[in-house]
Amino acid sequence: MDGVNFFLTFHLLILCSSTFLVPVKANTNETDLYALLSFKSLISGDPLGMLSSWNNTLPHCQWTGVMCGRRHTDRVTALVLNSKELSGHISPFLANLTFLQKLSLSDNKLTGSIPDDLGRLSRLQFINFSMNSLEDLQVLDLGDNQFEGTIPGSIANLSTSLYILALNSNPISGSIPRGVDKLTNLIALNLGQTLLRGPIPKEIGNLGKLQMLDLSASMMSSKIPSTFGNFTGMTKLYLQNNNLEGHIPPEISNMHVLELLNISNNKLTGEIPKEIMYLPSLSIGLFLSNNYLSGALPLEIGKMKNVMEVSLTNNNLSGEIPSTIEGCQLLQILHLNGNLFHGPIPPSMSNIKGLQELDLSNNKFSGGVPEFLAEMQLQKLNLSFNNFEGELPEKGVFRNISAINVSGNPKLCGGIPKLQLPKCSKNITERRYLSRRFIATIILIATAFFFLLIALLLLTSCYWSRRTQTNPQHTIDLKYQFNSVSYNELLRATNAFSLENLIGRGTFGVVYRAPISFKNVTTVVAVKVLNLEQHGACKSFLSECEALRNVRHRNVMKVLNVCSSIDHQGNNFKALVFEFMPNGSLDAWLHNSGTNRPFRSLKLVQMLNIAIDVATGLDYLHKHGPHPIVHCDLKPSNVLLDANMTARIGDFGLARLLVEPHTLFSQSTASTAGIKGSIGYIPPEYGMGSQVSVEGDVYSYGILLFEMFTGLSPTDERFRDGFNICKHIEVAFPEKIMDITDTKLLSVNDEGEMYAIENVEDILYTKNSKVVVNMEAVLWLTPQSSLDFFAKLATLPRTDNKLETE
Repeated sequence: MDGVNFFLTFHLLILCSSTFLVPVKANTNETDLYALLSFKSLISGDPLGMLSSWNNTLPHCQWTGVMCGRRHTDRVTALVLNSKELSGHISPFLANLTFLQKLSLSDNKLTGSIPDDLGRLSRLQFINFSMNSLEDLQVLDLGDNQFEGTIPGSIANLSTSLYILALNSNPISGSIPRGVDKLTNLIALNLGQTLLRGPIPKEIGNLGKLQMLDLSASMMSSKIPSTFGNFTGMTKLYLQNNNLEGHIPPEISNMHVLELLNISNNKLTGEIPKEIMYLPSLSIGLFLSNNYLSGALPLEIGKMKNVMEVSLTNNNLSGEIPSTIEGCQLLQILHLNGNLFHGPIPPSMSNIKGLQELDLSNNKFSGGVPEFLAEMQLQKLNLSFNNFEGELPEKGVFRNISAINVSGNPKLCGGIPKLQLPKCSKNITERRYLSRRFIATIILIATAFFFLLIALLLLTSCYWSRRTQTNPQHTIDLKYQFNSVSYNELLRATNAFSLENLIGRGTFGVVYRAPISFKNVTTVVAVKVLNLEQHGACKSFLSECEALRNVRHRNVMKVLNVCSSIDHQGNNFKALVFEFMPNGSLDAWLHNSGTNRPFRSLKLVQMLNIAIDVATGLDYLHKHGPHPIVHCDLKPSNVLLDANMTARIGDFGLARLLVEPHTLFSQSTASTAGIKGSIGYIPPEYGMGSQVSVEGDVYSYGILLFEMFTGLSPTDERFRDGFNICKHIEVAFPEKIMDITDTKLLSVNDEGEMYAIENVEDILYTKNSKVVVNMEAVLWLTPQSSLDFFAKLATLPRTDNKLETE
């Protein structure tokens, strides 16, 4: 697509969030023929008779306006019908012209809207619909192409209905037109990874509805406009890898729902505004690396209670790490390397229980290396090139030489032999031994006192329990081992269950986003409120509690709290509190569901990692948990993604426990009768009365993989009259398997990735519903990488890997 001019007109559209239309016909020449005939069928007026040649008397490559390729002589590469006075609508079946490079229908009388499906034409280089009556342009996505030139000022004349404008990853140059602020309904503006230069126009602050702004990896200069404070609905702001100068404007603190701020790799100066630290919504990360920021780390850093990653690498920051950093209770990654920090590592950092990666290298830190670092869940620790001294611990992360770096600290000693540090002197060792013995004595005394206190409390409780009789509590049985949360707490946290906090709906209830305090620490959670008027909702609540009460796995959703109480009207109230998944469901990423979120898509590596995560979670539920659990409703909307795009299996409202394989634990845990699951993902044998089984989950997993790698839902409207997603794969298998693979996954350059794509449908190819593979077979070795996962799948015997028919 090199050398293609950047062509942008009032009615130009490429929508990438659509569904690809694939006919049942197998011959590719028939595919193009039927697509052209469908286009003709929607043309209501042809006064010049330009489509009169479009019939069976001539091959379709000789029809007026149709051009075919030199190599693939029967595949349509261009459709040019300019100024033909055609009227009618544009057929969505043009999306089946998969070799189409040029589409020009300008200066006609076409009406309606541009079909979403044209966004899947991956070879398209030129498109022109100008001088028609096309309307309601809402999404303009030209990202990830080779369009050149400048953005014309006429962009200001685009439809005011436009809510997504994406020109990212193109070699377009020039500056941002000032007229862009006329697109007042934009919620997503993506101009990242281009050759745009010059200042960011302050008028861009007039786009008050923006939720995502990406100007990254360009050549923007000047200051960050203070008008950015008008973006009160902004959730993600990407300004990294530019030439921005000046201070970080404190007006950014007006972005009350900001989840991610990335201004790294610029030329910013001054101190970090403390106002930014007061954004409780900042959860994904704060990235200010590779600038010229100076001053101390604000004491208010502890106000960022929900932030998961902070990167301040390579600045001129100084002072000590404030003890208030312990307030960052959800912090997982902290990078402070390449600054001028000094002093000891504060003891309060031991309270950040989830910290996994800590980099303090190339600073002036001093003192001993704290023992508590060995007790944390650290996976990477870099303390190199500082002034640490004394004995190095040998437990925890310090046992893994590949996970730590302590070089450049000449006064350190001890540690594991592989570090080759000098042995500690006797005085240092004795002091540490005495210190440990003193601590152990204190702990022993405190423990004895604690148990004595507990015994007194139990005696007092027994005495008063004989004198008083309490009413039954409306709380879940303690056997579920969950913390309880009151109805009033949930009412306050969700603002009386207002629609503005509503983030999802399910079969048995709705889900709200809410900040809730746990042990004096506020964190954002997801609250699932059961609709008890819905048949089966109460059993769903019990089933989910029973299934998840002892489950602990990184790929399975975790229940934080439960509420079983009475609301203010005297009605029963039941709710489950889960970890909040900021990246939503897999379904939203596959089909871009939700009109209020900007377009987004998954990269191939992310797709493979998600497939691995789901397989690993299912394998744990089936084989390695306290009891075997059958999920019974695996589908993309029940696969949730955390801030790191790690997949978690959720919604266990239909789950069943098994005591023995293929044996139901208890009928009381069933939340439905009859068919168990969602249409399209249910094994056919369930519909014939078969009991639920782990094999049924594996069938649903196979359907989920088909959906991920074809981009089609099994309930898509084209799947009817006995034609389903399995037969859709069968029609194309094996020669045309690449034709039905999601075109976004075909834009890879790595041969290994292409091999993985070519094998995924082959590996999981199905002809029927009888599942003969389990997750243990899928994950028979722990994968070291995404490609390794598919390579191992490919080695499974074909007969053990298909859903065979009799």
